[in-house]
Amino acid sequence: MVEHSSIENVLLAEGSRIQEAYIRHSIVGARSQIRSGAEIVDSILMGAEYYDNTTDSGTLPEIPLGIGRNSKITGAIIDKNARVGENVVILPFPRGTEINGESWMVRDGIVVVPKNSSVKPGSYIGPANASCCLSSIHRVK
Repeated sequence: MVEHSSIENVLLAEGSRIQEAYIRHSIVGARSQIRSGAEIVDSILMGAEYYDNTTDSGTLPEIPLGIGRNSKITGAIIDKNARVGENVVILPFPRGTEINGESWMVRDGIVVVPKNSSVKPGSYIGPANASCCLSSIHRVK
């Protein structure tokens, strides 16, 4: 289901829910959940093997499955069942960069969020000097 979103050159799999998002030149896998305000460019989202269910205590997980509100993702691979919190920024690194983060890694400059990992809300993953250019991510045509 796609609601009030802008999608350009996107391969979209079944069972996904996209709400008020902007997605360009990307692949969105089965059962992907993309929340309002998210911007995804030149990325691969592998989707999910299941939909979020309540925990044993009857509540939803702290970080929902999929991409959180107002997150900006460019040039990344988000593996299956990954959880990206609200207001997260993920940008590519220069080619040849190799980094192992707490819940992510960089291989040849590409940020990868591994299967079943969570990125905390408000996280910034990208080169230190790229924060000046965040406004250029949105709606480049």
